[in-house]
Amino acid sequence: MKVCCDFSVTSAPHRPLAPWYAPWVSPISATKPGLVLDFAAGIYGSDGNNAPLSSVMALTRSTSGTRIDATGALQTLGVDVARIDHDPLTAGARRLVAGSRAHQSGGSKRRTG
Repeated sequence: MKVCCDFSVTSAPHRPLAPWYAPWVSPISATKPGLVLDFAAGIYGSDGNNAPLSSVMALTRSTSGTRIDATGALQTLGVDVARIDHDPLTAGARRLVAGSRAHQSGGSKRRTG
């Protein structure tokens, strides 16, 4: 028996879902991105494959490290754990913290004047 109609509740035409990497496709070449590191959205991938951050890049640190978490609290993370900092005002993920806090150049300081 061949089904020739959609008898679903919505009867909406089937449209394939856009791939996870669609927002990062080049408008010029329309190619898959080689590497996606979107810390704000928490989306990572390489060679067109969505993957956890630990599968996309190697992180090494011999000591624990600190970051500001989504609640605005200072959090200590263990060895080799990615430190994704959050904006204390919006609680949104902001950046991957690399190096010690003493060597970071004012990324979280507000400048006036």
